Amino acid sequence: MKTLSAAEHATLVRDATVLSRDVHGVKVVQCPDGRIVKFFRRKRLVSSALLWPYAVRFERAARRLRERGIRCPEVEALYWIPSVRRHAVVYPRIEGTPLRDALARGPSEREERLSQLARHLAALHERGVYFRSAHFGNFLVDGGPEPVMIDITDVRFHRGPLAPARRASNFRALLRYAADVEALRAFGPARFVRDYLEAATMSAREQGRFLGRLSGIDPLFRQETALESARR
Repeated sequence: MKTLSAAEHATLVRDATVLSRDVHGVKVVQCPDGRIVKFFRRKRLVSSALLWPYAVRFERAARRLRERGIRCPEVEALYWIPSVRRHAVVYPRIEGTPLRDALARGPSEREERLSQLARHLAALHERGVYFRSAHFGNFLVDGGPEPVMIDITDVRFHRGPLAPARRASNFRALLRYAADVEALRAFGPARFVRDYLEAATMSAREQGRFLGRLSGIDPLFRQETALESARR
C-alpha cells in the first residue's frame, strides 16, 4: 500500500466527478481517465479497521472473487492518504447499469434481471460466498450472463457451499430498501426462490431446511415459501 501526499491526492482526483458522498464527505469519484477511486474512513476510533483497513478488505475480496470466476472490480492500487485520513482503492470503471435502475425500466427488464440475480445468488452460495451487502444497488448489469458485484468490502468466504441456514440469512440483504422489496414483490417472491433453488445443488432435505429458515426471515417470504414447500 502506497502513502499519498496531499499533492499526490490532489493530482489523483483533479477534475474527477463525484459519484457518491455522505455526511462524512466524498465516497466515490470517477477520474477523467475513467478510473474509479473509492475512499474508506475508519468509522470508530477503536475497530478492526485499525489493523485491517476496509480498503485492504476490498482488495482481498476482489482478488478472491476473481479467483472463483466471479465478476467484480479489479483493483489496480491501494492508498493511504494521511491528509484526509482515508484509505482508497483504484480500479477501472466497469460499464453497466445499477440493477436497481435497470429494474425501474419496466416489467420485461424486471423479469430477466431478477431471474438472473436469483441464479447468481445461488452460484455465489455454491462457491462459498456470502455477500452481506447483496441489495440491488450493489450489482451492475451489462448484458453479461451474470451481474457484477461492486461494493464487496464485507464479503465473507467459506470453504465449501453455504449451509441452508446461512443461505437463507443472506436473503435479508435483498429486503434492505423499499424499492427492492417492491420490485421483488412484483416479480414474485416464490418465483425468485424457485429460480434460486433450480440453480442450487442442495438435496431435498437441505432445500426443506432452507425454505423453513427463509420463511422466518420476513413476511414477504413466509407464505411464498410455504407454497413452494407444498409443491415438493
